[in-house]
Amino acid sequence: MSVLGGLTSSMLGMMTQSKALDSIGLNIANINTAGYKKHDTQFQTILSRTTSNVSDLGGVKPVTRPNITLQGEVTSSGRDLDIAIFGEGFFVLNTERDGSGETLYTRDGSFQTVPGNDISVLADDGVTTITTQEKFLIDKNGLFVMGWEAQQNGIGFDTTGAYAAMRIDPYLFQQVGVGTTDASYIANLPNQAAAGDNFVYNMNVFDNDGGAHTIVANFTKGTNTGEWTMRGDYYLAPTAQVTSMTLSGSVEASDTFSVNVSGHTVTYSVTGSEPNMDAVRDALVAAINGNVLISNDVTASAGAAGEIILTANTAGTPFTASASTAQGLGSVSQTDTVTLTGSLLGGDNFTINIDGTDFTVNGPLTLAAARDALVTAIDLDGNYTATATGAGEFTVTATAAGGAFTITPSVSNVANTADSVTTTPSYIALTDNGISAPVNTVANSDGLTSGAPVTLTFDSSGKIITPTTVPYAITWANGTTTNLNLDISNITQYTGEFYTQSYYQDGYGSGGLRNIQFNEQGHVLGQFSNSITRPLYQLSLAIFANPNEMEQLSGNLFKPTGESGSVTLTTAGENGFAVISPNSTELSNVDVAEEFAKMIMAQGSYNASATVFRTIDEMMVSARDLKR
Repeated sequence: MSVLGGLTSSMLGMMTQSKALDSIGLNIANINTAGYKKHDTQFQTILSRTTSNVSDLGGVKPVTRPNITLQGEVTSSGRDLDIAIFGEGFFVLNTERDGSGETLYTRDGSFQTVPGNDISVLADDGVTTITTQEKFLIDKNGLFVMGWEAQQNGIGFDTTGAYAAMRIDPYLFQQVGVGTTDASYIANLPNQAAAGDNFVYNMNVFDNDGGAHTIVANFTKGTNTGEWTMRGDYYLAPTAQVTSMTLSGSVEASDTFSVNVSGHTVTYSVTGSEPNMDAVRDALVAAINGNVLISNDVTASAGAAGEIILTANTAGTPFTASASTAQGLGSVSQTDTVTLTGSLLGGDNFTINIDGTDFTVNGPLTLAAARDALVTAIDLDGNYTATATGAGEFTVTATAAGGAFTITPSVSNVANTADSVTTTPSYIALTDNGISAPVNTVANSDGLTSGAPVTLTFDSSGKIITPTTVPYAITWANGTTTNLNLDISNITQYTGEFYTQSYYQDGYGSGGLRNIQFNEQGHVLGQFSNSITRPLYQLSLAIFANPNEMEQLSGNLFKPTGESGSVTLTTAGENGFAVISPNSTELSNVDVAEEFAKMIMAQGSYNASATVFRTIDEMMVSARDLKR
């Protein structure tokens, strides 16, 4: 090799070591970049000429290759959307939701979500419509993470079909409830319990629509040894109490009607101007509804003729009711005022005929004496009371309460007069007003319904003999049903306390998606509000024959090349390629100590090449000076 060739080889040595230092610097800079794959710089000799099997070395050139297959350290992140691949493979990404865009690959499993299109959905109340947005799983670059959706029955995935972006907003998935068909109850009934002792346990069950209900298991000790009665009580729709009462009688002033509801009394006094008893009823209904102490719990309404209907505002909340009436004014006897004028001369007379009976005085008498004589005679009859009220004037009142009569006065002398005027007409007060005792036309009910009792028998060792299962077939208030067999074969009767060891039922209620997480098979698991967890998607895993030849792009992305081979799609856990580590992150595969060792070697090599370059330069200067 000539001296000038030495300049070339040393210069190439410096350039090659510079490239190696560049790779080392890039690796160290990305030491904390999740999923980063380091670059290794290797060296290759360059031959300038080969003659007669003698090679003239011309120098060295760098060859930089990414070390993609080297596993990075997997560490826990505690974040639900972080996952790491342990083993071969890449996550599949696409620029479009339906997978029709450019497909790229990554080892960085730090995912996040991005909103999609606006959608109209029903709110939790099942009535109100709200506007929200779709939500998709993406990587740090905003590319959609690809996967396969679970099949309709929720079992397995069709990994031979097309993959697509994974939509994970709560409104796409709803967990349909499943009714309870089997349940088991294990408990101990105290052997020392006295006859009639009762113990209860609330068993939760679900109807065929996933609605939650409670069956109250009642255990009552029987009179025979080893005998108990089991009864399942359950709640149906509560019933609002309805109570009615009816007003009767004639409309009379000052009659009163009173209604007492749960200790609060409302009274209405009849004015006498009401056209009929329905008007009295309506006034009493208005008074009841106007009393807040009553109307908060009970509403009054008009029913049939004279009927008041009281209805509980809240079904299952009872109330008490009573009613009474009081008579108003008493009977009034008729009173007439009789006025005599003139004077009684000999042969003259005043005659007062009351209901056919004549009361007569003859003259000669003064007017006052004639009046007094008539008053005395009428009083003596006993059917009337007469009272002097003025000169020639007196009143006649029927003795019987409400009594009526007719007075016909007459005189024998045209110079005399006798007039009668009814000043107080008779009135016989009626005692026909009344209000019937309140009657519950619809009984109050809290909805508690008692099931058919079942007799349990135990042997002398405390083990149950019969039955071992108890069936329940219930139609709930909303029309849904529960049909289950309760296994009680492990109930015991030992000395001690009543206690429940376990209760289990299948079935579950409906629920909405609340959260997602991953498992080791790469399943995207949905956690629902009913405590059910089920797979929603299967992550796609991409395998390449020669992944180290893939093209690296910004953002920890990889693109296949001709040298890397074509992609094979699979899933984690299949064929031993890889498993998924949930809540974890794959760190870069850069080893700092190794990089610093390489840096020291590259620095030494660079300095040595520089020394050779400087030495040859000095030699050339000396050769130049020799020519002079």
